[in-house]
Amino acid sequence: MLYRKNLADWEASDRSRKKPRLNRRRNAMPAFYRGNMFILDKTDGAYTVRLKLWKDNDWKWHEFRLSQSDIRNIGKEFSLSFAFETESKLPERKRKYSICAVDIGVNNAAVCSIIRSDGTVTGRRFISFPGEEDRLERILNERRAAHSESKCRIHRLDRFLGNHDENLARMTAAAIAEYAASEGASVIVMEHLDSGGKARGSKKERLHLWRKRDIPKRTEALAHKHGMRFSTVYAGGTSKYAFDGSGAVARDKDNHSLCTFTTGKRYNTDLSASYNIGGRYLIRELLKACPETEASEAKAKVPGLSARATCTLSTYISLLAVTASA
Repeated sequence: MLYRKNLADWEASDRSRKKPRLNRRRNAMPAFYRGNMFILDKTDGAYTVRLKLWKDNDWKWHEFRLSQSDIRNIGKEFSLSFAFETESKLPERKRKYSICAVDIGVNNAAVCSIIRSDGTVTGRRFISFPGEEDRLERILNERRAAHSESKCRIHRLDRFLGNHDENLARMTAAAIAEYAASEGASVIVMEHLDSGGKARGSKKERLHLWRKRDIPKRTEALAHKHGMRFSTVYAGGTSKYAFDGSGAVARDKDNHSLCTFTTGKRYNTDLSASYNIGGRYLIRELLKACPETEASEAKAKVPGLSARATCTLSTYISLLAVTASA
């Protein structure tokens, strides 16, 4: 397939040239041919891998030691990865800016909201990967069916589940960063989730919790790569309270992605939570910029600021009105 694709790209190049060339660049891993660039030795039960790598303007042999467990787990295929660091310049803090507030939901991989510093919501996106979720659910069902058959099969399915869950986290983080960058956001804001402790519950619940812990780490790295800042806020109550300040919401029993406000309004729970996440970040930034006496007066005039768990997007809009009139 790779040969046919290269051939098609070559045929599509400029035929007017005497020597058509392939303009497409590929970041494919080269093969290490046994004997010429790859040698595996075993001495006294210890394995040594010798690879010929380009270093200091020359091809040199480099040795790497592997344990017997490494050989058993890796199998017949080896791949070499290089870690590297890049520098990125984060934007300076401006008076007017936009943020991307993200809630990692249950029915959607993530829900993003673009909120300006004046409290206006200018964009929304629901990120989901139904194909990957269906595949994960199918493997979970296979694992339940194989629970009484073979431990070896369960271990194999657990490995598949871990790989699919990691891939979902990687895809979600990439989609979040790409959307935030396309909307010109200067900060990506997410909930601060406690990464300590053992994940409990069903296998599906544990996978979802691991993904919620993994996505912020990956998103932070991608945000810095795109020249954006990354921040987290207190997670308690973001889904519990309505973004318009009407109070606690009532979630649907059959569909937890929908809720009902005390005013009777029906809304998406994860979308409302993303508004509250953005509101809490904007509240914190606004109070940090105010003098201490002015911040204390504002807290006394805005009841929602008494506790972090009750802060919503409407709380920030009320705070803006108070600070503007001061």
